[in-house]
Amino acid sequence: MRQISRRTRLLAVLASLGISLSAGLSSAAPASAWSWDPHVRVWFNVSNCAGASGQWGWYSAQGESGWVRWNDGYQGYFDLWKVSTSGSVTSIKWGTPGRTCGTRYFNITRPGWGTTRALGWIG
Repeated sequence: MRQISRRTRLLAVLASLGISLSAGLSSAAPASAWSWDPHVRVWFNVSNCAGASGQWGWYSAQGESGWVRWNDGYQGYFDLWKVSTSGSVTSIKWGTPGRTCGTRYFNITRPGWGTTRALGWIG
């Protein structure tokens, strides 16, 4: 009788441990933290025309386009929502009123973890 009681307790402990582990795994990371998520936030820096009055930026990628948002005048970012598993060819243009300071092309790929792709200094 005593051994059944120990086995029962052991099974109960193992079952509760299994439930705790599976709950922890399912909430460990959001779905956006994996390479199958098509959303990528792209960051880049520019040195030419940076911080000038009226600074603008425009991105265009396979069916997505829009204005670049700027931090500190030289750091730009935008979100792509449909990055394929092989990447998304993306054009980034920036300038000041009446002047285009640079245009660069990149194949933006999904990161292996997270949703951010940093390009560094592009112009």
